[in-house]
Amino acid sequence: MKKQSLLFLLIIAACFLFAACSDDSGSSEVAADLSSDPVRVTVAGDGIEGGEVSYDLATLLDDEDNIGEYRYSVINNWPTKDFCVGKGVLLSGLLKDLGVDESFQTITFDGEDGYSVTLTREQVLAERYYYPNLQSDDTADAEPVEMIIALAFADNTDDLANLEASGPCLIIGQSDIYEHNNPAFVQNIGNITISDQPAEQWQAATTYPEAGTIYAGDLIKLQHPDFGLVKLYYTLDGSTPTHQSSLYNPSTYQPELNVPISISEDAVIKVLVSGYGKADSEIATYQFKIEQ
Repeated sequence: MKKQSLLFLLIIAACFLFAACSDDSGSSEVAADLSSDPVRVTVAGDGIEGGEVSYDLATLLDDEDNIGEYRYSVINNWPTKDFCVGKGVLLSGLLKDLGVDESFQTITFDGEDGYSVTLTREQVLAERYYYPNLQSDDTADAEPVEMIIALAFADNTDDLANLEASGPCLIIGQSDIYEHNNPAFVQNIGNITISDQPAEQWQAATTYPEAGTIYAGDLIKLQHPDFGLVKLYYTLDGSTPTHQSSLYNPSTYQPELNVPISISEDAVIKVLVSGYGKADSEIATYQFKIEQ
């Protein structure tokens, strides 16, 4: 009987230990560790008083209003759908603390590995979301998320308990369920440049062959000099394309997914070029007539 009682007590203790290890409070413990050491970045540009400051992100962690902890839905340039989690400083909180108002035009984030991403004012201020049903392209149950410089991060998961302390990493949500937002993630940020200079505009797309008369079944290719940096959205009925229109180049690394457009009847192709760091292009319009 004594052995049975001891075994029972050991089982009960193991259950309590498992429950404690499974508690989501682990994410808050990670957050508590974030402020133990300075996390410095250089913030520069004509949008900064004095031109440049060395900034300690950890100073913002004392105010809970400056901290964000979110799940993010993610699409990369393969395009593979996935999730990640992050906790850190809200970009909006950093800008407010620096005295930067909404008149800025671009923000550039430079990683220590040389990777750099620029976002326009409109891209920074856009409403962004976490889509739990990303895999099925279902926008139900979407949750608003903020853009953060994460100081704790985990990819390939939607469980906040998996957060681990990391170098400063820019993480943004999706403005729509089809946005390829992973290319905007920047790890181990060393420099942030804030500019008041207006953002450039992406060049319009072209077609091959050029607009004009073609034969039924001919293939039309959409072209752009920055094909790997932008997305080309198009319509065939003359309507104005948006970010929800057909996407011509879903993958940077799988060219077989970028299928030319087959034309079997008269068509008006309109193309919108969009990408991080510049304003959307003017809508390009190309009219094709079938040879009779």
